[in-house]
Amino acid sequence: MHKAEFYSAAHDLQKRDAGLLLSEYLRSMTWGPGERVLDLGCGPGFVTTQLLLPRLPLDLDLLVGADVSAAMVKHASDRYCHPKLKFVQLDLGTDIPVDSELRTPGFDKIFSFYCLHWILDQRRAVRNIFNLLRPGGEALIVFVAKCPIFNVYNSQYQKPEWRIYMEDVHRFISPYHQSEDPGEEFNELLREVGLDVIKCECRKNEYTYNSTDCLK
Repeated sequence: MHKAEFYSAAHDLQKRDAGLLLSEYLRSMTWGPGERVLDLGCGPGFVTTQLLLPRLPLDLDLLVGADVSAAMVKHASDRYCHPKLKFVQLDLGTDIPVDSELRTPGFDKIFSFYCLHWILDQRRAVRNIFNLLRPGGEALIVFVAKCPIFNVYNSQYQKPEWRIYMEDVHRFISPYHQSEDPGEEFNELLREVGLDVIKCECRKNEYTYNSTDCLK
């Protein structure tokens, strides 16, 4: 997750879905002059710069890409340059101080693609998103609720010969994988934190990898 070069070569699924969802939802958002935009879980920066940035208004004030991985942030900063763009390190799973430069003055729009399911403390993560949004701000959040690979992880963990290597396996399984209704569970969490939910849904998604090397 922290090896930027490897991830850059194998995140076609994330790029495909981010592009499709931006095309679907961006036009329904309300845009004003000089908006501040945040991309949470920006990874190596491709989605932020090549898919999100070109779709934003020309009078944008600032686009910030944030990721928990210092290696990802460095990779993105070294590779992509734009006068209205910067990358910062941020752990969405920990409390963000009130005096943080990200919370003050906050953001008008927040995007997050395939990031939130990596965070065990979902309430804290969603509360951070709430705190980072300016009043009247909007967010588009996409993450994995369930996936067959998570069953494989659990199955392997039950085998004694593998367990020693997988003591932190819970960190790689979505918090919603065992939920009977992940959409409703997340919807309820959003409302409890104080966000107004316009739409919250689960979609079945399929992706065919070009080779086993890409899957690895």
